[in-house]
Formats: sequence, C-alpha cells, structure tokens
Amino acid sequence: MASWDGNEVLKNIKIDTDMSKIDTEYPSNCLPIKLNKRTGKAKKCQFEAIDVNMYEESAHMITFHTSINRIQPWIKALSLLYFDNMGNQEDNVIKWSDVPERWSDRHDVANSILIEIRDPSEHILKYNVTFFVTTGTIRVQGSNYLSFVEKDFPILIEIMKLLDTCENDETSLKTIEGHEPNEVVTQQTINDQVMTVSEKQTKTDANNINEEKSEVSQNLKPTNPKIDNNNTAADTLSQTEVNLSRLQQCFLDTICKLQIRRINKYS
Repeated sequence: MASWDGNEVLKNIKIDTDMSKIDTEYPSNCLPIKLNKRTGKAKKCQFEAIDVNMYEESAHMITFHTSINRIQPWIKALSLLYFDNMGNQEDNVIKWSDVPERWSDRHDVANSILIEIRDPSEHILKYNVTFFVTTGTIRVQGSNYLSFVEKDFPILIEIMKLLDTCENDETSLKTIEGHEPNEVVTQQTINDQVMTVSEKQTKTDANNINEEKSEVSQNLKPTNPKIDNNNTAADTLSQTEVNLSRLQQCFLDTICKLQIRRINKYS
C-alpha cells in the first residue's frame, strides 16, 4: 500500500483527543478482558493494516484487527471520523448503532458497533464498518469499500497516532518519580517533589550556615569554672586569665576552621 503524508491526510479533519466521552459511553466494564479468537478468514487478517487480496474482489470486503488495549482508542477514532467529521458533510449520511443495544455480557461475540455510510440523495449504502469488539476485528463491506481503503483508513491510522501520543503525554505528566502509575498524585505532591537547583542550593547553604553558627556557639560557650574557696584572690585572677586565654584560642580555632571549610567548598 502506498505511503501517505500524515499532516496532509488530517488537514481538513477536526480532532478532539479527549477520551472522556468514550470512557462514559463505552466504559471498560462493558468491554472484554480478553479477546475471543477470530474465526474464518479473519484469522489471517493483519494488525491495523489491510490486505486487499485476502478476500475475493466480488466480496467487496476487507478486515483487519487491533489489540485488547486499543479497543477504546479505535472507538474514539471511528467516532471522530464518521460521527464528528463525515457526519457533518452533506455528501454522507452516517448511522451509528450498537449491536445489541445493551451489552449485558462483555464477552458476547455479538457485541459490535455498526457504522453505515450512505448516499444522501438515494440513501443507498456505500459501505459499512463493523467493529467486533470482543475479537478486536474491524470489517468493512459494501460496493464502495475501496473508498475506505484509500481515504478513510489513512485518516484513522493518523488519528490513532495522535491518540497514542496524547496518552503517552498524559502518562508522563501523571507519573512522578517514587509513585506507582495508578497512584493518585496531588498538586501538593508535585510541589513537594519539584525543587529547582537554586532552591536546593539555598537550602543547603542555609543548613551549612546554621551548622556553622551552632558550632561557633558551642565552642564559645564558657564552661562553669570549678572554684576552690580556699584559693587566694591572686589565684582566682590567675585562673580567670587562663580561662580567657583558652576562650580566645578557641574562638581563633573556630574562625580558622570556618575559613578552611569555605575555601574547600568553593575551590
């Protein structure tokens, strides 16, 4: 199949990547946990690619399949193309149906989405798209099925690429180091974890200053002198001078230590 330019393909397509509507209308609890096996020729269909030679030309049909974790994105892509875009064009009449109307059994092989594309003038069916959600198979059938192959499919693939990108971006934003992917992350958690280099440096410097002040305070704090009442006044004066001398030396030693520490830190 020929390659195409994604930007060119999507230039006239309105894209809204918000999945909340799909989550509401097709919640995970109504979708299969595990895909059923495909049957018949559908077993040979390709993953999100089309082999136009898989069926006889007279069948006017193609199929491809997707994986269990891409069911909701494919529903979203189909909705964007057929409901939001082609549904607003005058040259198409789009009918979207859930078969059956209520999916009581999430693994029922009958669970499917049927999209009919009709000509508005005569209401003739051009082709229909059926998404069998329990097998992940998408089948296109009708007289104009090649229109899907040539026009619709490239658009759908590009939409899926956009949805993949948005999903990865959201995951990156919600996943914070030290937390599980499914853990609820609050703004306070983000604020606690996000710290600039300058903030870290400021806190480090403040801590160092506090430690230095504490060390100076401890070293300069005089010890209670042991006084001998039997000493003379001269002895007391002599002891006082000794204490002052020690205090002065302690102060000088502390200043030297601080100066050496600062030199080592910034050298």
